[in-house]
Amino acid sequence: MGHNWKEYKDGESKFHQNNIQADIYDAFQKRLSNEAKHLSDPNKRLSPDFKSYQEFFNEKLRQQEILIKELRAHQRHIKDNTENYSN
Repeated sequence: MGHNWKEYKDGESKFHQNNIQADIYDAFQKRLSNEAKHLSDPNKRLSPDFKSYQEFFNEKLRQQEILIKELRAHQRHIKDNTENYSN
């Protein structure tokens, strides 16, 4: 019984995962069709700050890149100062 039960549970969990992925895919498809409407209509905006998802994600990426550069500079600063102390 144990073996079949495990197969059943694995199958059930795969089924749920596929359903979740299908929901995500559907949401993404809707988002893309909304995006097309935003881009084709000069008056439509995703939000007051962004015209489209593309603008929104590009801005998020830009912010991440700035943050990463600042963290790397901070890391270098700490590393340089630590090396000076150990001499």
